[in-house]
Amino acid sequence: MPIIEQRKGFFLIFIVLLFSWALTPAVAEKGEKTYAISLTKSAGLEQGKIQKVGDKKVLVTPYVVGKGEHLWQILRKKRLLKMGKVGEVLSVLRELNPALGNLDLIHPGQRVLIPLRIVPVAGGEGRRLWTEKKINLEDLKNIKVENYTVQPGDALTRVIEGRYGIPAKKLYGEYLSLVKKLNPNIKNVNVILPGQRIKLPIYSPELVRKPIIPERFQEKKQRPQKEKISPLATGLAQVFSELGMDWIRTGQHFIPLSTGGQINLRAESFPVLNAPTGNRVIVDLYNDLPARVSDLIQSNWDIYRIVHVTAKDDLRSVLTRIFRACAFKDSDGTKHPLQFGGAIRLRITGDWILPVSLASSGKGPTTAVLTLREPYMPAVPWMIQDYLDGLGIKVIDYPAGDSFPEEGESKPDLVKVPDDPLERTEMLLHRLGQKFTRSLDIPVYQSEAAGVKLLIKADFYLKARGANAVIDFSGLGKKMVIFLKEHGFKVLSLHGVKDPLEILTRTLSFLGVPFDPGPHSFLACKRDRSRNIELTLQGISFKDAKGQRILATKALLPEEVIAFLWQNGYEVIGFRSSVGRKKE
Repeated sequence: MPIIEQRKGFFLIFIVLLFSWALTPAVAEKGEKTYAISLTKSAGLEQGKIQKVGDKKVLVTPYVVGKGEHLWQILRKKRLLKMGKVGEVLSVLRELNPALGNLDLIHPGQRVLIPLRIVPVAGGEGRRLWTEKKINLEDLKNIKVENYTVQPGDALTRVIEGRYGIPAKKLYGEYLSLVKKLNPNIKNVNVILPGQRIKLPIYSPELVRKPIIPERFQEKKQRPQKEKISPLATGLAQVFSELGMDWIRTGQHFIPLSTGGQINLRAESFPVLNAPTGNRVIVDLYNDLPARVSDLIQSNWDIYRIVHVTAKDDLRSVLTRIFRACAFKDSDGTKHPLQFGGAIRLRITGDWILPVSLASSGKGPTTAVLTLREPYMPAVPWMIQDYLDGLGIKVIDYPAGDSFPEEGESKPDLVKVPDDPLERTEMLLHRLGQKFTRSLDIPVYQSEAAGVKLLIKADFYLKARGANAVIDFSGLGKKMVIFLKEHGFKVLSLHGVKDPLEILTRTLSFLGVPFDPGPHSFLACKRDRSRNIELTLQGISFKDAKGQRILATKALLPEEVIAFLWQNGYEVIGFRSSVGRKKE
């Protein structure tokens, strides 16, 4: 037994010397300490019903972290965020769990002691272990913001309370004031509309992440900064913010080792992406992390991946490697497009198509289509972005374009046509500039000697391609149609035809008006099809007397698609099926 303990001691000394030799040059060359390794095992507090922490007695319970859980979610589940003394809860939580160096980094299967009740020890205040830093909600301007799409029946205060559990005093004071500043279009917080998009600052997660500094270690000195911030850092932060991914780039990361030690990484140099797949990707922005440390992290944790950034890398190459490290399946949107059927067929492509959740409530987009725009590349129009957002797909062009609705811009409406086929035909003839007479008695044959005079009642009488013509819905009969044709009349028989588009196409053909029977495909913007959105619609396309292109369709198109088609020069006319008139 003594021999085993002696070997353990020699092994630990060897490891310490090995990493001291491997890591000291890197720190010296950079002039700042961006990572550190500790091989000393922390002595944690053992589980018990009541434990003493400083001048307090604490009722504790063990909790095993589940997949995808954050610490703030656990605290909310235990109703600890509603106790009002969040700072005290976090201070005790750290003391109970010394291995939790960073509250952002908890792992599935990890055992955490949760304080259920905190009671001061009788007989004095005792020593205050931690200094709680007051959090002003104004600070949240630079913190993570969630984009929320209003659902039917939503009330803003209920949405916020349901998401973050904010105390009423904070909600009706500072928080709603901040919501108004982030959303200048909201004049009255009690009036929000379905489909409206609102920026909500995430309240409870930031309280949990706010560092609480031990009083005995407080320092006024600032950490040394990099002389030049990586231009990629800004781009990555903006992209992941749009994607709604958890991108941690402040404070420190503490990565426990199986031997009992830990690795500390400065988030400014080594930001971490918590991917929806469960992987955690460490991005080595300045290529500072030695290979041995990378291997050590990845050998201890299956969920960690490391992406080293070199001077030759650009945003596209780094994102490609990060998404590969996230283990997204078939994320190359140029090779694996999204395709949907239905009244509006969709083919969606982009640089990356990512199955990510962008709304913590489970509502809102669950898929993101990300495209890096080249110079002069147009952005996807706002109306297509809004339409896809309603289908659960968020379109992200980076950098963002200027495709936004102008203030006061009017949206075109769907032109509805009458149900009655005769009234529809009358509307069509007006749009085509075609002169006609309705319900006219036409003398088609007359013999004064024999005293015979034949009159027919024409639903529509007009001139078609230089000849007398009749459009018949009432049902003249085959013999009468033959008789009319023998006397130089052109006849279009539409009696019993129910399909409005068939009536339309036969009328256009009868009048000699060119038309396209479809289907009709439209690209969202003028860029390559491999990074674009293609919409395919059924319907009849033709031009009216003024040259206006018209798309006649039986599909019920959303207003965003109607606005898009209008922007592309098309007026949409909506047809519905109807039954032909019966013979009187």
